[in-house]
Amino acid sequence: MLKTPLLLGVALMSIHSFSYAQETVSLETSTESPMQSSGQSDVYMRADFDEYVPRTASDMVSRIPGFTINGGGNNNNRGLGQGGANILINGARISGKSIGPRTALSRIPASAVVRIEILDGTSLDIPGLSGKVANIVTTNIGLSGSWRYTAEFQHRSKANLLGFEASVTDSIGPFEYTLSAKNDPFRNTAPGPEDAFDADGNLKEHRDELAFFFRDRPSVSVDLTYAPDNGHIGHLNAQYQLMNFRTSDHSRHTAISALGETGVRLSDSGEDEWNMEIGADYALDLGPGNLKLISIWRHEDSENNSVFQSFSTTDIPFTSTYDQITLEGETIGRAEYFVKQNEKHDWQFAVEGAFNFLDRSSILNESDQPLPDLDASRVEEKRAEANITHGWKLTDNLNLQASASIEYSQLSQTGQAGKVREFIRPKGFISASYSPSDTFTVLTKIERRVGQLNFNTFVSTVDLSDDLKNLGNPDIVPPQFWSGKLQFEKQWPNGISGTLKFYGREIEDFVDRIAVPGGDAPGNIDTASLYGTELVGTIELDKFGLRGMQFDTKIDVRNSFIIDPFTGIERRLSNHKVSTYEFKLRHDIPDTDMAWSIFVENRRNSTDFRFDRTSHFTRGQPFVALNIEHKNILGLKVSAFMRNALSQDNNFTRSFWDGSRADGIFEGSEIRVRNQAPRFGINISGTI
Repeated sequence: MLKTPLLLGVALMSIHSFSYAQETVSLETSTESPMQSSGQSDVYMRADFDEYVPRTASDMVSRIPGFTINGGGNNNNRGLGQGGANILINGARISGKSIGPRTALSRIPASAVVRIEILDGTSLDIPGLSGKVANIVTTNIGLSGSWRYTAEFQHRSKANLLGFEASVTDSIGPFEYTLSAKNDPFRNTAPGPEDAFDADGNLKEHRDELAFFFRDRPSVSVDLTYAPDNGHIGHLNAQYQLMNFRTSDHSRHTAISALGETGVRLSDSGEDEWNMEIGADYALDLGPGNLKLISIWRHEDSENNSVFQSFSTTDIPFTSTYDQITLEGETIGRAEYFVKQNEKHDWQFAVEGAFNFLDRSSILNESDQPLPDLDASRVEEKRAEANITHGWKLTDNLNLQASASIEYSQLSQTGQAGKVREFIRPKGFISASYSPSDTFTVLTKIERRVGQLNFNTFVSTVDLSDDLKNLGNPDIVPPQFWSGKLQFEKQWPNGISGTLKFYGREIEDFVDRIAVPGGDAPGNIDTASLYGTELVGTIELDKFGLRGMQFDTKIDVRNSFIIDPFTGIERRLSNHKVSTYEFKLRHDIPDTDMAWSIFVENRRNSTDFRFDRTSHFTRGQPFVALNIEHKNILGLKVSAFMRNALSQDNNFTRSFWDGSRADGIFEGSEIRVRNQAPRFGINISGTI
């Protein structure tokens, strides 16, 4: 159903020979009135947000009608490439891969924001961007900063008292710096029953279970900007982060039939990790254009430990331990040269090189007996690519970007299955935007991409709690795909704005579970498809007589298709999104410092398919968060919240076969329900 409008829209857009309108983002302080619309941008001045008493740029962007932050902050992206998050800071992309756009915005004090420009990504000189892009224009105001403290409480969980975030910004001559510190803790307790059934659906065993989750993730960072008078500009950012994660699962089993078992099972696992990222870029005018050099170095060191114990009335006690040490790293260098040929044409030439690696060793023991079948292994990828991008402006409201790339990569692995392979892959895209009026824009994009491999799929691991050995596969190749989207953006004078997007993806060499001797392992499947539609909308209820109220929504529905490698039957992609929805209603009570909001969301995923089992995770009640806020208590913003107000159930169903799902014997199933209690807390934020 989605293919027809997608392809029809792309065809209609192509008939018009879309152009690219390059507009350099102005960094000058504007004194014009807010919401100046030119068909290419909407401008929000700092004063537009005064009634919300924002502390950071993140608070401000979250209040912009019809705008949603997308992309960025994902270490699984393939290199740096083009595009990225739909957030710019003073006209530049956010440096780094680990630092997401929300984190970057939370480090900018609201007092340093001059204005926020909502731009058409295709009209910018940053290849790969399309749709709405927010450019945060800032100014140097001297020493400033912001901070936030969070405390959270949940029944049966330890008090979560260590949530905080703070940043301070200042300048020295041509240097401006931001120092930040943050901890992102998490505590959760999830009790509930699990029932095991035999092949005929008869209850054979009842289990009372209780799971605990604990995480602390403190980090420190520094962001440095160098802007001398000669027009050069440079950025340097560094982040160091620690993570301590623990999970514990206690299960008491009671036999209901002769096939059941009575006893206790205890499963404990944890991860201790440190990671660091350093990113830098430097831009300067050179010859007829502008040269920008970018580099990133990232390293991660983690140690995982798992212990599984079983105490049964019929069997002797059993203990398994699994220890794993993993080193991961990535180094990227990129050079971009931008030339503006004239008012209608501009060009960018870019080269990028990258080196990725994963180094893992692990030891599995059962009742203190080592099982040396998981050997040490190292996976490496060396990659180089070159691309050229052309921007073409046909008319004031018709824009085109086109890019062509070639990529060379070499994959190598040591250990028992060591081998070296080489690939040459073409990539590229064409994107266009058409704005027949100041309040209506149509965008389209067709792209050929190469996906980033998850190196964890190359090496074998063990899941003790589920009694699973996840075999690695050294023969995996990077997936490739064609993707396309058709997007409509509309603003109405009655305060309603929205974006409707149709999107699709045709995938080659999709990575899923395939049959191997002894079971299954990650591997490539020839073809797969994914299609969907997304709606993002805002209703400013001021226009309907409800002063201070705003309603935001986001709905995403998709379908996917792949031929199951075990049964030969078409099904959805394993454990992929089926649908999500988010609704938020906020009311800033007029003539007061009070506000309240309610947020509702839920998500459905498809079933996960393996050789001899299926599993499906579903959520019961929607997740609901309530918040009440006072914007000025002794100069501080204070809010009280309740998250998961409806005590959302997490449901997990597994089915098992003796042998393949295609021709094996069905053995039974397990149904688990975990209930999470509401979490209550308080947020206090202020400025420096």
